[in-house]
Amino acid sequence: MPLAQAHPKLSLMNLPLLTKELLARTLVEPMLRSGLAPFGPFNPLMAWVLKNRDARLPKDHPLKSLEDIREWDSTFALSRSSLLWLWAKLNQLKPIRILEFGSGRTTFALASYAKQCREAGLATPIIITVEAEGSWLAQTREILASHHLESFITFIQANAIKTPTDHGYDLDGTSLREAFQSKDVEFLLIDGPSGGHGRIGTLRSVFDLLSPDAEIFLDDCDRAAEKQSIRAWAKDYGSKIQSHGIIPTVGGLGWLTRTAR
Repeated sequence: MPLAQAHPKLSLMNLPLLTKELLARTLVEPMLRSGLAPFGPFNPLMAWVLKNRDARLPKDHPLKSLEDIREWDSTFALSRSSLLWLWAKLNQLKPIRILEFGSGRTTFALASYAKQCREAGLATPIIITVEAEGSWLAQTREILASHHLESFITFIQANAIKTPTDHGYDLDGTSLREAFQSKDVEFLLIDGPSGGHGRIGTLRSVFDLLSPDAEIFLDDCDRAAEKQSIRAWAKDYGSKIQSHGIIPTVGGLGWLTRTAR
């Protein structure tokens, strides 16, 4: 019988605060920095660590300067805990072709990752960010320019599609593939369109552009509409995608992998 069934009240979350802090520092936070997913009994503790660390980024983190950008300090921006986990994943996977839906904090992080790659003598990633809101795109571009990061991002403004069955962007797949030099996308980050109606159409519009092992991340998975998007994709693509569940960051970060052609 599983331990949790034999002792239903036994949980890491019932441990004293100092014990939880020790486990967080020695086990959970190293997992977080390496981009590993939470598992088993550590899932609640991972959530506790992420949500209690969301107020500030670590002082030595490469994205620390993001905290000075007040334009993105809102409930609509990707949470710091999600950003921290994604940063670890970028540095673990080292993708070269990255597609982002929705601009903001994540665009800054992606551009910073590309700059880091160039400075390390690695191939500079191709990053395309799709945004529907012209004013928001202009603001993102201006902020990146003030940090000398604008050159690492190619922006595409595309109208948002918002119908009961399709919430995504009006995109030209051929032009998008050409922008990626006819090579497959390895890393897809979905944080738009805004509106809280799910993002079913985003993955559908670019699925054929993804590499067989592309990683897919969907923000705001604490919301019912985003959970429904994941269920719809599972029905659409079956064994062609694998769900790793929802990383328990603030807002919830869905993680999937494309597994086959």
